Amino acid sequence: MDQSYVKEMERLANEGRVVEVGGETYSSLGLKPVFYEPRPEAVTVRTLSGLAGYLKENRDKLKDDELLIHVADHKTAALLSTIKGKDRKRDNFMTARFDGSTFNFDSFMDSEKFIIAVNSLFLPSKGRDELLAFVSRLKIEDESGITDDGVSQTATVKVGVKGGLVEGAKAPSRVILIPFRTFSEIEQPEGEFVFRMRTQGDGVQLALFEADGGAWKSTAMELIAEWLKRETEGKVSVIY
Repeated sequence: MDQSYVKEMERLANEGRVVEVGGETYSSLGLKPVFYEPRPEAVTVRTLSGLAGYLKENRDKLKDDELLIHVADHKTAALLSTIKGKDRKRDNFMTARFDGSTFNFDSFMDSEKFIIAVNSLFLPSKGRDELLAFVSRLKIEDESGITDDGVSQTATVKVGVKGGLVEGAKAPSRVILIPFRTFSEIEQPEGEFVFRMRTQGDGVQLALFEADGGAWKSTAMELIAEWLKRETEGKVSVIY
C-alpha cells in the first residue's frame, strides 16, 4: 500500500480527534450544532411609506414589542424581529430599498447631458441655479478656453443678449447642491461638491465630485429613523 495514502488517512483521522485534558473535553474540529428554523421570506418595497403602511395594517398580526426597524444605510431600512429560536437569529419581514435615479457623480459628461441631469436630479436651490447659469453660457472651442490654477477654473462664456460677445468668467469651484439620493419621504440632505471642466475634442466635459466625505449619509439615516419613529408613533424601536 502506498505510504503517502496511509499518512493522509492518519492526518484526516487526527484532525477530528477528541482529547481530554484536566477533566475538560476538547475537539480539534470547530464543531457547531446544526439547526433548521423556518423563516419568512422578506418582502421588498421601494418606499418608506410601504414599510409604514404594512406596520399600520398589520395583517400578519405582529407584536410591536417584538419588532425592530434597522436603518442600515441611506437607502435601506429593514423590519426585523427580536432574536428568537435555537439559532438566535432575527426574522426579516420587510425591507424598504431606495432605487430611484441618482446623479452620476465623479464622471465627466458633455454639457447637454450635464444640464439635463442637474435639472432633473437636483432640487431647486441657489447653488443649482448659479451652476446652470454658468454652464449654459460656456463657449469652449479649444484647450485655451479653460485655465486652471489647481483650485479654481476660468472659462470662456457668452455674454450679451444674443451671446455674440465672449469673456472670461470664473467657474463655481465648490457648490452647495441638493441631489435626490435617498427616500422621497424625507428631506434630501444637501452637500458640497467640486465642479470641474475639461476639454474633449471639439467640446467640453463637466463633472461633479462629492466634497463632504460622505457626511450626508449619516444625516439621511437620521432623517429616515426620525420619519419612521413618527409614522409608527414610537411603538416600534428604530435604530441606525
